[in-house]
Amino acid sequence: PSAPADDIHVQTDAPLLLARFDESALSGYLVADVESLVVDDTAQVMVANGVLGVARSGTTINIDRYDAEFAIYAPGATEIRYHDQAIPFIETGGYLSPDPTAIASDGPLTSGRKLRASAYPNPFNPSTTVAFEVTEVARVSAVVYDVAGRVVRHLFDRTFTTGPQTIGWAGDDDAGRVVSSGVYFVRLISVSPSGSSASTVKITIVK
Repeated sequence: PSAPADDIHVQTDAPLLLARFDESALSGYLVADVESLVVDDTAQVMVANGVLGVARSGTTINIDRYDAEFAIYAPGATEIRYHDQAIPFIETGGYLSPDPTAIASDGPLTSGRKLRASAYPNPFNPSTTVAFEVTEVARVSAVVYDVAGRVVRHLFDRTFTTGPQTIGWAGDDDAGRVVSSGVYFVRLISVSPSGSSASTVKITIVK
């Protein structure tokens, strides 16, 4: 860093961090297996579902997991990439996070068979059922997001056998509180021996 080391305070759980500072600002970095990176009281990286590799160079952010639930502080960044794939994101106060509204028509992320999902009733009150079909043994996760891209509820993350599957959502968040009426998105990600795919279902709560 160009600033004195005593003037920069870093907290992280990452086993590896390579950082470049312009004056006292973090301008570029490579961080491995991180859940949290805080520099001078500013949370630079926060990951909600495991560890993530992140590299920032100029206006590009590169990540090593397409299914990560993250918030990365990166004012001025113009793209997030997972290998050769652009990750849609939203920006709030300088923080970038995955945009569930932009992936409603996702195709396979690798060579996996397309995951298709639906919800009924939709609109709903007070609960809905998310239905999907597994064509081979696969690990499937489902997360509910609000229209700002914030995680509302982790519905499940487990292995399913083949066949039609359903899961209910009672319109509550991870803390058990009933959420307000409006539009939400359920994002499902399937990982199987033949590859991985994702699908997003737009749902509406009416009260």
